[in-house]
Amino acid sequence: MPVRSLFVIFMLLLCGTHVHAQAIKGEVLDEDKQPVSGVHVENIYTSLAVQSGEQGAFIIAATSDQLLEFKKTGYKT
Repeated sequence: MPVRSLFVIFMLLLCGTHVHAQAIKGEVLDEDKQPVSGVHVENIYTSLAVQSGEQGAFIIAATSDQLLEFKKTGYKT
């Protein structure tokens, strides 16, 4: 088998196993089910971070095996 063919097969295998991030949509609510704005939402694997909006909504890229961390002064992380 020529070297070029092996390289193409190898690249196809890599592409086939690559996991693509999805847009994760969520809403941050307090214990009283009220929206919490200004929450720092960070994907700790990629360091990508966003802030929740006025109604607590956020969108961030992540895969199912990654972890999101939520931080705001006065709240537990």
